[in-house]
Order: sequence, then structure tokens, then C-alpha cells
Amino acid sequence: LRPYLTQFQSARGQLDLDKLAFSGAYDEPAGWTWVSTGRFTHVEIERMDFPERISLARGKFAADQGRVVFSDTTAALSDASFVGEATFDYKREAPAQFEARGSANIGAQMTDWLSHSLALPDAVKLKSPLTIAAKRFGWQAGGDIIFTGEAVVAGGPQLSIDIVHRPQTLALPNFTIDDGGRRARITLQLARERLFLTFSGEVTAQTLDRIFASFPL
Repeated sequence: LRPYLTQFQSARGQLDLDKLAFSGAYDEPAGWTWVSTGRFTHVEIERMDFPERISLARGKFAADQGRVVFSDTTAALSDASFVGEATFDYKREAPAQFEARGSANIGAQMTDWLSHSLALPDAVKLKSPLTIAAKRFGWQAGGDIIFTGEAVVAGGPQLSIDIVHRPQTLALPNFTIDDGGRRARITLQLARERLFLTFSGEVTAQTLDRIFASFPL
């Protein structure tokens, strides 16, 4: 994990251990197994690839040599806030995957940062603020990012979103807009700088303008 941990510039806060136990031969520490549970409060983390400091107001954790599970967690980053739970799987040499689910409120700054990080084309960049209910947000070693959930843009229509982002490719197999009596579905595939977009259903131009920064009408 050392190369991954070098991305962290600083971390501070309070950690209360409820349990910490080791097992294994005393003269073979490389083979030890361990488990730990506890709580954390007022944790602040700085990481090189994040725009600002991550603030963890509170949360609980349960960890062993291959996984950390976070629950009852409240976090904030720039103008975004999150409440939910997450799982971080790792191996001795590197992180393996991260998954989270919960609810989030995201302002203009983090909406722009996320759009840039996911390399979203202008056609599907969302306006802000966003209210999100994430059924699954996942990151895997190698750079794959997956999101499945629902969102509301600036108090507008209900959105159902599936996103799969891989190095050099982006897919939205489902982007559904539910605006009361009108409903529309968008799919998108972006690979090698070629964009394929489909639109079906019925929705007004005013609704699209409330959701997207620059949707091609």
C-alpha cells in the first residue's frame, strides 16, 4: 500500500479503538491476522488528487488485513456532503476496490470537478446543485468507476443514472428523466473520441435546459 499512501499529504483527527486483536505465531509477524473496530470523529485528510481537504465528522469502522468497512459516516469535500457507508478492499501491495452507498448534496465546484474527473462530454454535463441517492458507487484498481443511483438537479425532475467509466471509455447505458407526465431515456457511449448518443421518449426543451449545461437540442 505504500505507493497509494504517498498520495495522502496529511491526516489528523480522533480515533477511538473498541477492539484490536492479533493472532499468529509470535516469531512470524508477516503471517499475523488482525481485526479492529472503533469510531472516528473530526478527521481531516489531505490528498494530492482531491481539490480540497476531506472532512469526516464522524463514523464507525471495522477492519482486518484485507478490508475496512465504514458505517454511519458523515463526510464533506469542498461544497459536497455525504452520509452513508463504504467498503475498502485492499491487498498488501495495493488497493483493490472501493464501494460506497448513501446520499449526497453536491454544489457547483464539486459538480465541475466530478465532470472533469469522469471526462463527461458537454452533452451530459449536469447543472448544480445535485441531490444524489447512490445505490452503488464503485472504484476498482485500474481506474474503473461505476455509479448506479438517482439524482435531482436543482430541485428539478427525477433522474435515474447508470455510469461506467473505464480508461479511454465512458458509457451511460441508462440515463432516464422522469418529469411528471413526461419520460425520456438517453444512452451514451464515448470511446476513442467518438461519441454515440441516443434519445427516446418525450421531454420539453425547458426540462433539458434545467438539467444539462449544454445538451444538443
